[in-house]
Amino acid sequence: MTTPGYAAAERVVLRIAALPVGALDPLGPRAARCDPDGTDEELAAYVTALASHPVLREAVELASDSLASALRQIEQGRVPRRGRLVAVAVALTKYALRITRRPTPFGTFAGVAFAELTPAPYARVGEAHRKSVRPDAEWFVGVVDACVAAGGPVGDAQVVVNDLCRIRGDRLHLPWAAPADGATAGRERSVRLGPAVRFVFERAALPVRFSTLAGELVERGLAPAPQWADLLLRRLVAARFLLTSLTAEVIGATALDELRLRAVPGTRAVPAGAREALEAYARTPPGDGREELRRAKAVLRGVRESGPPPLQVDVRADAAVGLPPAVGRELEHLAASLWRMSPHHGILPHLDAYAAAFTERYGDGLSVPLPELTDPHRGLGLPDTARPAAHRRPRPGGERDAALARLVHDAVRDGGREVLLGEETLRRLEVAHDGEPGPASLELFVQVLARSVPELAAGDFTLLLSPSGGSESAGASAGRFAGLLGTREVAALVAEPAPPGALRAQVMFEPAGARHRNISQVPRLLDQVLPVGVFADRSAPGTLDWRRLAVVADRGRLRLVEPERGREIVVRKPHLLSATAAPPLVRFLLELSTVRQATWSPWRWGAMDAHPFLPRVRHGRVVVTPARWRPAPGMLGPDVPAARWRAAFEEWRSSLGVARHVLAAAGDRVCALDLDEPLHREVLRQELRDGSVEVQEDLASAPDAFGWLGGHAHEIAVSLTRLPDPAAQPARPAPVPPVSPVPLHSPGGEWLYVKLYAAAQEHDRLLAGPLGRLLEAVRESGHTDRWFFTRYQDPAPHLRLRLHGDPAVLLREVLPTLHAGLTRLREAGLVGDWVLDGYRPEQQRYGGPAALALAEEVFALDSRAALGLIPVCAAGGDGLPSEIVAAAQHGVLLDALGDWPWWEWVDRQYPNTEEGRRFYRRHRAAALTRIVPGRCLQAFGGLPGAGAVARLWARSGAPRRFGEAVIGAPLDERTSVAVDGLLHMQHNRLIGPDRGHETRTLAVLRGVARDHLGSLRHRNAGPG
Repeated sequence: MTTPGYAAAERVVLRIAALPVGALDPLGPRAARCDPDGTDEELAAYVTALASHPVLREAVELASDSLASALRQIEQGRVPRRGRLVAVAVALTKYALRITRRPTPFGTFAGVAFAELTPAPYARVGEAHRKSVRPDAEWFVGVVDACVAAGGPVGDAQVVVNDLCRIRGDRLHLPWAAPADGATAGRERSVRLGPAVRFVFERAALPVRFSTLAGELVERGLAPAPQWADLLLRRLVAARFLLTSLTAEVIGATALDELRLRAVPGTRAVPAGAREALEAYARTPPGDGREELRRAKAVLRGVRESGPPPLQVDVRADAAVGLPPAVGRELEHLAASLWRMSPHHGILPHLDAYAAAFTERYGDGLSVPLPELTDPHRGLGLPDTARPAAHRRPRPGGERDAALARLVHDAVRDGGREVLLGEETLRRLEVAHDGEPGPASLELFVQVLARSVPELAAGDFTLLLSPSGGSESAGASAGRFAGLLGTREVAALVAEPAPPGALRAQVMFEPAGARHRNISQVPRLLDQVLPVGVFADRSAPGTLDWRRLAVVADRGRLRLVEPERGREIVVRKPHLLSATAAPPLVRFLLELSTVRQATWSPWRWGAMDAHPFLPRVRHGRVVVTPARWRPAPGMLGPDVPAARWRAAFEEWRSSLGVARHVLAAAGDRVCALDLDEPLHREVLRQELRDGSVEVQEDLASAPDAFGWLGGHAHEIAVSLTRLPDPAAQPARPAPVPPVSPVPLHSPGGEWLYVKLYAAAQEHDRLLAGPLGRLLEAVRESGHTDRWFFTRYQDPAPHLRLRLHGDPAVLLREVLPTLHAGLTRLREAGLVGDWVLDGYRPEQQRYGGPAALALAEEVFALDSRAALGLIPVCAAGGDGLPSEIVAAAQHGVLLDALGDWPWWEWVDRQYPNTEEGRRFYRRHRAAALTRIVPGRCLQAFGGLPGAGAVARLWARSGAPRRFGEAVIGAPLDERTSVAVDGLLHMQHNRLIGPDRGHETRTLAVLRGVARDHLGSLRHRNAGPG
């Protein structure tokens, strides 16, 4: 397997805690001798002292109104009741730990800056940090909604129809909408498609002024008066059928001026000084802005009360940092190793199932318009993502879990706490990727531990990988901060190379919660944008309309394309908001853009996750995951009494040898604790109420762990891009033909389609026995001119039987015969239920409508052949593995299609993997005996038990007729799709839906083809 190479970007993102480690120690619980069991006076004194630090206090005032209010009361001598006082002490302690040890940007607790990889490392952290202050997105959207609902002046605003709307019958449906005040995100809604709504739907396809649209409704007699038109449009805006230009792509302080101009008389309006209040707070250094913060919050809350603070604050840190190139090299090697260990197949099971359904319905190589495909009535709808978190976990069991268990056993046996990921271990944990490339780009998040800059420069450093690992594309962590870091600089970081012939597009969407916009509002960083469910002019240059895109299957993998040009569209979201917060359509588009490459994941312990202790894992100078102790059951849950918890804690700490300094970690939410401190133990108790929290060793607990950066805890986000493959052929995009309408043959028509449910292990016995005899008897009766079958596993193992004939005869003769025969099988306990269904042919897959009937004749021939060949496979005729028998039948079919060099096609069509080559080498002699290109039927006929099947193939002209219809010169994609489909279904009928077996079968076929090509070259070269 070829491991992809990666190159680290020279510019990296630095996320840095506002205060250095130890800055609050003089005010901390040890200095204050604070204990949660201490007196109220001791707790109040501790809280008051800790809250006196100006930088921490301002950060708390911004983050939590309730805690800030409690602090003011305690300072004024109004000490709350005991339970509340302890809660305040714990909450303030956690914030103090955050501002010194957790670099995740949040308010003024941490800041961001650019750093670089340079041969001459350096580090300086100053005090001229710069704030960016803007209205909170939820507050802003709420004010806009209130303005529209209250009749505010919006006539000059532009509106456009939500592009997620669909017409169904006499109603306009919106399957998903971002939340409005009082509404639930994602809830489907609809409105009657009367003349007025229909006019709005058609007229506002592109942005139009609100006042213009209202006036035209009146002029056309679709609204009796201007106020009726105004009310209709406002209601459509409130329900998100219409989107307005009032909510900007990026909400900044200047947007407050726009809101002020739209004030409604008699309502709480944005005052004239609102923007100035935010800008005044932004000018204050951290720790000096409490009064300005209070005024800014009061101004905004005077307009609209909101639960969370109405401000969103980010900080550009005053830091100049250069890291040695060795840091980048360590992460380049780590990225390749993580990819080697990351599972690929099955990580998106819902998309795998969707791709199979797509290929079955539409075939390969033909485009299906995205609106049609995602319509649940006209197409397949959207994939089922009801369990979005499950697809990132590797499947339990197998060789990987056994290897992990051995690693843990060896580490514990030897008394160590560390596993080293050397080459031998990597090979044991490696996952086959079948030739898929690694991700085009990714980010890795690490902390850098070094005592000084000289030691850092000398290579004496350790990197700690973040629990989340990083992100799925370069620069994603910087997108949210483009306004602080520089749009051009962030755009350069995000600009990973697109696949050859592809176009990268930045998706823009309204997330499920308005507050999520604080993360997802990113300026335009890519040349192309793809708006979905947001206000945009979709006719503007550089703007793609998703309704004009299509999906095409390429050898079972789905691609998003521009059908007119054939260019692939690679969708990117340059921020860290989870795709689970996006509309379902956006999730689908993002998954389409990642499924064609092997993804990576951070370290997973798999089945070992339940082990009480797991060792540290190291890769070079990178700690991939720290040692971890699993909390005892008596420490978990919200209802454990304090005394019982403390007893369980002491037993757990003693029995497992838990370190003094630990991290309570849940994702990127990390709290650094000293377990000798009673108050920190109380923090741990409260953290463990959430079952997702892990207890990890704290490798940065030494006082000088961050010495090189002045003691500041930090994290760097390093972007890595995959190096180009020199052997890759540049793609030449070409128009993708559209799919033709596919007929649906419902019961009562010319096709009788039966789904027969039976245990998978019974399928061979049924087909080679009573069921096969029943179907052949129906054929011999003359009541059907052809029949064929396929095997399926989803949703339960079953056989699909399709019989063609005169509709009246099928109902009068064939259905009763099947009913009687299948009833006998069910009574004998051989089958379960059976149902009738509609048959939708895969006509695109097999050459289009004109070639479909010819393909079905081949299906019928192959089905009858399978009935005779199944016993041969079961008996192991001639001692051959079933893969050789299946490959031999493939050769018979390929020869039967006509006089064409199928061995050349097979050599190009199927992957050349190391595993496949090994399998072929083991069985090469037998394969070359039974598969002779150009004379496959004769070689196949010599297989014990296969004579009758060979005669069946010899008598039929169906394969040649099909070959004449679909095989052209030169061979094109249409031929490849059709022939590959025949081979796939031939394997399905003979063996079943076994991907591994099919891969080995094709490896045998490819090996024979390659040997035959070698013989031809040698023969043509002649002597000498």
